[in-house]
Amino acid sequence: MVKEVKNLCRWFVAIAKFLACTMEKQPITALFRKETLARRSYFQLNLPRRADYYFAFWKKHPEVSWALLANEVSRNTGWLMSDIIRASRLAPYGMKIPGFPPAHYQAFFVFLEMGNFLIFRDMFPQLEAYDWAKRYPEYSDELFNSLRADPQFEVDPFIISHWKTFFKQAQANQWFPNWWQEPDVQRQAFAQIANEQNQIHDRLIHDPEHKYLGFFMSRVISQIFLASASLGLTKLCFPLAKSETNPTAEHLLVYTLTDFKSFENRVNIGRDLYVDLFGQERRRNRVIAWANANPHCRGTRVEYNPHNFSLHPRQAAKRKKYSPPLVHWQDHPPAWPLDATKMRCYAHLHDPPVPLPVTTPKRGPMVEALLNPLSQANLPAVEKPLTELAEVVIGNTPALQFSLLLQNVISKLSHNRQGVTPLRL
Repeated sequence: MVKEVKNLCRWFVAIAKFLACTMEKQPITALFRKETLARRSYFQLNLPRRADYYFAFWKKHPEVSWALLANEVSRNTGWLMSDIIRASRLAPYGMKIPGFPPAHYQAFFVFLEMGNFLIFRDMFPQLEAYDWAKRYPEYSDELFNSLRADPQFEVDPFIISHWKTFFKQAQANQWFPNWWQEPDVQRQAFAQIANEQNQIHDRLIHDPEHKYLGFFMSRVISQIFLASASLGLTKLCFPLAKSETNPTAEHLLVYTLTDFKSFENRVNIGRDLYVDLFGQERRRNRVIAWANANPHCRGTRVEYNPHNFSLHPRQAAKRKKYSPPLVHWQDHPPAWPLDATKMRCYAHLHDPPVPLPVTTPKRGPMVEALLNPLSQANLPAVEKPLTELAEVVIGNTPALQFSLLLQNVISKLSHNRQGVTPLRL
């Protein structure tokens, strides 16, 4: 028996020496790179996976409150995608936008997909570096520095600096157990908001290369989205549980988007949402209660409102609106391909983006001001009942206004493009 124990101990020692030699031959940054690239490839495939990753990360590291906000906003993007799919399919039910060809719906879907993808692609290695730094604090600087040195990551030095500072602050404060009370936590979240909006500003919102949608579609879709936001026709909604102990959604916190073209305004939208969702204790607890009860994103409004929405298109005639899922759920297949690169004309979507045109600080001196603490939203969200459907492209009077806007934009651009006949109502 003693001999067997000694042999077992020798075996464990040999394993430990082997692992130590492996670590010496392969620096921790190399291990981090290998694992992070593999995991990013999996999670970046579609929006529901990205949203689920954000929520799982926040559950593990609640002091990184941006991850919870990113989960909530990603869910909203998925619901907007579901609205677009429904509008493209259900002409018999009077939900299709007049003069809006199927290819335009697909391009609108891709526009939303790319915004979510570009942010995730950049943010994923940052979040992973923070996770690794907590496990291996003696290598924290090396891990964060690798985000800039590695061309597969190429993270903005602006946010790397903030990560290093925040990690040391969090480590010194027991990882901020009451994160919602901490100015340092809020500042880090605001820095991440500024970073993410800079990621899409010159790559998607103002894309001089028309990399993702092509020249014509890029102009059409960006103008439609920006104009719809300017007219107050695009809304974000956040389900609020009845209470901390009853996670059933009873109300929605509705935020109406304004000018989406401006970098500063988009960052302010993120700041407002952060304060609206997390600033008040009862509201924060209700937001978290619903999220905990619904940890997986399906990309359908049925998730929070099964009374007004359905996975079944035929129930649209029974006072329920069709809201298709983005992933397989309850025996319903995904409405569009799980992998957006499988769509015709869009195989290039998940290719590495162009190098970041402008680092965040070069947006101007207002960047530093945008990181300052905020106690009250500039444009507060409004708590409304579930009957406030908060959809895009679907509505009553605004829908007519929106469809006329679409028609005018499409007709104008089509008229200016040689060989394309303007669309007519």
